[in-house]
Amino acid sequence: MDQGLLWETVAGMDRGVLERLGYGWREWVDFAVLCLKNLDKFARPIVPAKLVMSLSATLEAADRPMNRHQGSFASQEFSISALFFNNKKVQTDLPLAMLDVFCSIDMMEGTDIDNEEDSLPESTVRHSVALLIKKLFSLPDVRNHTFPLLSQSPLYKTFTTKLMSHLLHFFDDLLLRASNVKECEESLAAKQQQGDTKEDEKLKKFMEGEKRSCGGVWRLVQVMMEVLEILISTEGTREGFWEGRCVSILVQVVRGVREG
Repeated sequence: MDQGLLWETVAGMDRGVLERLGYGWREWVDFAVLCLKNLDKFARPIVPAKLVMSLSATLEAADRPMNRHQGSFASQEFSISALFFNNKKVQTDLPLAMLDVFCSIDMMEGTDIDNEEDSLPESTVRHSVALLIKKLFSLPDVRNHTFPLLSQSPLYKTFTTKLMSHLLHFFDDLLLRASNVKECEESLAAKQQQGDTKEDEKLKKFMEGEKRSCGGVWRLVQVMMEVLEILISTEGTREGFWEGRCVSILVQVVRGVREG
């Protein structure tokens, strides 16, 4: 079997499959970290993206004390979330791996994720990646012990630039969609005054779609802003934001928010 195909097959094994093979929660976490540390093994960004989404969904759904009657994963008195974030491999290896995921998956429109036959909603992928990074960066052990090493990695500089670029892109997207909603509202109001209801439903449908998109983009922006806040408030990682490219993007972001 081709090595790349083998890695994709392994990464596609969810927690339930591994449990049936006799592996528990800790083994699955170690396996997930190993896969995310080896992004170069995957030809398609959709595979690690799905793995991140699986991790995020598991943590979100099970972020409560485990019931002893829920099977082999329930033999602990701690929450699944606590077990995950107290894992040393998660604290030391996963932060850098997640930066690689963030930088390797082009999160702009028209990416492989959008075009794959087994594609995922792009906003969901983006949100899952950013949310897991935020949760990792919020851990005291990661901030105290992993951040100093993280900030020395060439990947960190790439990550900070991409983070700022994505924020600028999404702020522009928000402003455009908000402008579309306002135009639709004004157009509908004018039509109502004139008694012209032709194509009202089409316009309303477009407006509601833009409103929903605004909500999804805004949730993503909030998470990314929280990641940014953690980094610029922590000694050792804030320096990466004061280099030429990031400062230039930051100025554009602030200007866009003020104008919006």
